[in-house]
Amino acid sequence: MEEEFRLAVGKRLFVVPVGCTGSMAATLHKRVLDHFDDYFPTPGYRQMFEALQHPGTPTQVASRVLKIVNKLWDDRAVSREK
Repeated sequence: MEEEFRLAVGKRLFVVPVGCTGSMAATLHKRVLDHFDDYFPTPGYRQMFEALQHPGTPTQVASRVLKIVNKLWDDRAVSREK
């Protein structure tokens, strides 16, 4: 998982490790939070990303992931229109 994270960051892709799943995902989630502006230079993501560290039902966690992914998608569409 760490190798995939490194490769994605190297390709300037957004990474969304879901911290509440534990283990390496929690480690990578903390890494992103510790240097958040390096990973998410556009405002409006921090609160959604922080929510990914909180436990919940599978439906709740999936909803949080989809919220951030949908925002990334919407922001990408807006930036393409400019």
